Amino acid sequence: MLASSTLMMALLLSLSAIYWQSGMLPSVPSHRDSIQKSSSERHFQAVPVRVVQGNSSDWYRHALRSYSPLLLRNSSVQSWKALQSWRLNTSYIPKHVSSLTNIYQLPLSRFYYKDTSRPVAQSEPVRKLVTLSSSEVLHRVRTRQEHDPYLYYTRSIPRSDFAPLQQDVDPDAFPSKPPLNDSPNFEQADFTQVWMASAGFVTHMHYDIYDNWYVQVDGIKRFDLASPGWHAKFGTYPMLHQRTRLARIQVMSGRIVHDANSTLTQIPMTAIQRVDLKPGDLLFIPAFTYHQVTALTPALSINVFKPSLVAKLKNSLRALGVPTILYQPTAEEAPFSAPAMVLLVQSFLMKTLPLSSWLQAQSWLKSKVLDARFAPSSHLFGCSQFQASRCKPDIGLPLAIRSRVDAFSQRMADAVHSWITQQANDLATDSAQGMLELVVIDHVEDVIASLLAPGMVCVYLHCLAATGVWQYQVD
Repeated sequence: MLASSTLMMALLLSLSAIYWQSGMLPSVPSHRDSIQKSSSERHFQAVPVRVVQGNSSDWYRHALRSYSPLLLRNSSVQSWKALQSWRLNTSYIPKHVSSLTNIYQLPLSRFYYKDTSRPVAQSEPVRKLVTLSSSEVLHRVRTRQEHDPYLYYTRSIPRSDFAPLQQDVDPDAFPSKPPLNDSPNFEQADFTQVWMASAGFVTHMHYDIYDNWYVQVDGIKRFDLASPGWHAKFGTYPMLHQRTRLARIQVMSGRIVHDANSTLTQIPMTAIQRVDLKPGDLLFIPAFTYHQVTALTPALSINVFKPSLVAKLKNSLRALGVPTILYQPTAEEAPFSAPAMVLLVQSFLMKTLPLSSWLQAQSWLKSKVLDARFAPSSHLFGCSQFQASRCKPDIGLPLAIRSRVDAFSQRMADAVHSWITQQANDLATDSAQGMLELVVIDHVEDVIASLLAPGMVCVYLHCLAATGVWQYQVD
């Protein structure tokens, strides 16, 4: 069986090489040693985007294999009823959809997710949700004048106003990366959404944890794409923040600018790959790829979110929970629960990231987590109240507890290594490290917050990064 599998793999690789040389299939970048490269070698390139012509489903499968953005023109989606009939200037949509609910009406062109940690005047423009007839929405999107408010609409098609038109799209046309039968707790559902926006409207730079197949129906949209390897330079918000998955940067007037309160350094535009979508174009955006979207004209779009292996990994880690000593300690174990949690975090980091020493891990925590994610919002999560003198040294964990924690951290690391085995061979090198780091950081934040409190995440990470100590003394 092994010999025949090896022979089959060799044959497939040979055929792929032939197809690629003939221009029939996209290249599949090698990941070997990709997560071992230093930050000076990586993260300072634009994510590659291949543009192809064709309507074969082979392109869909190989987009997943290469796991880098792919723009397809003249693809099979052009046979969808939605591509033929949905227009901003016809009566087709109003004929089937009488009204649209939860439409964002904003005075400014940039969409911000709520941030209740700051006064509204400092964090986001005044906005409101309105319900309008579909014909009025299409008219106002199509004819907006300089001083009119911007309209922005996004809803799931099957569960919203567009339900009568769900037969006009075919989400099953796109494949999914994960084997969907081996993880019963994994959310396997697709998410098909419709998007509508006035000309000039811009979404925040962000990433999704699902693979994204984006179809442009009417008008022109611009996508500014960036590798997940830029997550630290982009100052991605912490997992527990209301703006989780959002970057603290925006692309404006041909340059990258930071949010007003950000302490991040300047980033060159070479980090960004720009792609303009016209009606009928299909863009594949892999999970964790940053993207900012601008409606260059009044625009109507459809996208299909498909489960990704990265989302499956996040789910697998959360499903493991934490050792009983951490969430149900006995009376004898209770004094050791916080130090055991720190040991769990230390062990998990060392077993999953390419770190040669704890000193290197401390440097990684400071640069990739504290400075990048927490420092720009130091007033959150207890960061501003942090006092290094309150970090208490190792109190000496009993060997039995150390062994149990180490064994559990190995289970967490095994989940990550399983993901690497399944997917990393297919990852573009600039993306592999970024995705891995984002998953690991999110999980570390999740563990500390669930065991202690959200307000303790930052201080414990500070203690770890400063001295590698085991406990933080609180009043």
